[in-house]
Amino acid sequence: MEFEPVIRLSASSTTPVNSDIKQTFLRIWPTERTMQDQKIQDLLGMAEKQIAYFISSHGFGHASRSAAIISALQQEEPEIQIDVFTETPQWFFADSQAEIRNYIPTRSDIGIIQKNPMEMDIPATERAVSDFLAALDAKAVQTGALLREQTYDLVACDISPLGIQAAQSAGIPSLLFENFTWDWIYQPFTAQHPAFQGIIRELAAIYSSVENHCQLIPFCGGVKGGAHIIHPVSREPRQDPVETRRRLGIQPGEKMGLISMGGIPNDFENITSQATVPQDVKLVIPGNFTAPPRHPAITILPHRSGFYHPDLVAAADFVIGKAGYSTIAEVSAQRTPFGYLLRDDFRESEDFRGYLQDQDFTVEISREHFESFDLAEDIARLSALQPSKGQLIPTNGASEAADFILQTLLAA
Repeated sequence: MEFEPVIRLSASSTTPVNSDIKQTFLRIWPTERTMQDQKIQDLLGMAEKQIAYFISSHGFGHASRSAAIISALQQEEPEIQIDVFTETPQWFFADSQAEIRNYIPTRSDIGIIQKNPMEMDIPATERAVSDFLAALDAKAVQTGALLREQTYDLVACDISPLGIQAAQSAGIPSLLFENFTWDWIYQPFTAQHPAFQGIIRELAAIYSSVENHCQLIPFCGGVKGGAHIIHPVSREPRQDPVETRRRLGIQPGEKMGLISMGGIPNDFENITSQATVPQDVKLVIPGNFTAPPRHPAITILPHRSGFYHPDLVAAADFVIGKAGYSTIAEVSAQRTPFGYLLRDDFRESEDFRGYLQDQDFTVEISREHFESFDLAEDIARLSALQPSKGQLIPTNGASEAADFILQTLLAA
């Protein structure tokens, strides 16, 4: 018989956390006393737990899934206190309703320097990563002293090498969430930029030293030894799709398409009055617009709008955009038809292509079609898809990741 607590003990509760409550539990389940006693102690102890969460600021995908994990963790154990270390804007976590105690602006990695959502600047990346690693040891010692002073119980990292090294400096357990690591991403760059060889060796040593490791589907480069596999992690929609469409002015009988390029803003200079969009389709496009596009089928939104991205995905009849982790996870959860763009020079693209080709709600879209906004043929292909709506992903990986964090805290 497994013990399942019938009360949640909240840090804000007026009920005192004392031995009387514990004895009440034990009277209800007298035959499993040893197991009950341990689980009650675990439950009571969560009120004192603190997590430092280091998150890559490359795009919004890492922050998006981290926010989903933080929200799932707080649903299970609202007493746990979480501080976030990242350069992703604080508003992103507030908009995602991920309740964090403190936001500490921190450059926890470099990632890739981007010219725009589809183009990388490899020489600039090499210089920035080299500078970052040159200062990493000193920064890790300094940050580790802060972690030790604040008595954190766990350091969670979404591919942040700083978080891993700082945790080790402080003697605190660490946990890595990833669908790739930067050493793996950089490997194709070595042919033209040999300095990446040293960068890769240093980063690989950091990532391989982590004590607890989770790979998030769709992950790249195969399964790593000892890693725990997590289903796709996505933020949950909050608004009824009908209400979202009403707010956007989508009329009955019209199809809504969402153009999404992830967390790196696009100025969409290619949008003109000549864009080919079917008559019954309205496109909703978040982005950076220097001038509003003059097209009756296009509704523009600022990069940060009053619309929650998972709500837009849930309301859309189809999504067209860059195949980044968070967009893939969100369309997978809703099984929204997805016309995806891949960057052939970005190493994760081939693994993402393999995952997306196995789904029944996706088509690949050429970059030429997208950049000219000649989308009528692609929209017709997406409209013809019939995704198996009854076969939704059974588990949001955010809950699995939250459970893994709790297990790691209890084992620490």
